[in-house]
Amino acid sequence: MSSVDMSVIAQALGHTDVKTTRIYVEDIGNGKQNSANKKLLNEVLRKRSSVQEVTSVQEVQ
Repeated sequence: MSSVDMSVIAQALGHTDVKTTRIYVEDIGNGKQNSANKKLLNEVLRKRSSVQEVTSVQEVQ
């Protein structure tokens, strides 16, 4: 639904078979997927921001 290749999602989840991933994806409704995607994106952005702050501090020193 999000135009991400199923094999990429399978790899991210550690699945060796895309069929396994499809089972999980089909069980998740749009609302749950959207909520999960937002949480994941927020976590990635938070970590990225933390890394940039550390890098900036190191450059100043």
